[in-house]
Amino acid sequence: MLIQKFLAEIRYYQRRYQCFLSRCLYLLFCYTVQILISLTVGQAGYRLKAGQFELVNKNFSSTQASKQRLPEKEYYTGYPCLKW
Repeated sequence: MLIQKFLAEIRYYQRRYQCFLSRCLYLLFCYTVQILISLTVGQAGYRLKAGQFELVNKNFSSTQASKQRLPEKEYYTGYPCLKW
């Protein structure tokens, strides 16, 4: 009886650990993707912060951005720095 209870506890913690490990791997994957996106978009002077893009270079005004923007047909990805 004591051995069965001990084995049940081992199974419980094993499942709990697997859930914890998979959650950690999922978060690591999400943060890696977010870092890669922010590095890619960061080339254009933008930074990904809490799910929103923030203009890093404060001296870069919106009128300059509209002048330097590519024509609509040249970029399909939604990012000004990437074009196919």
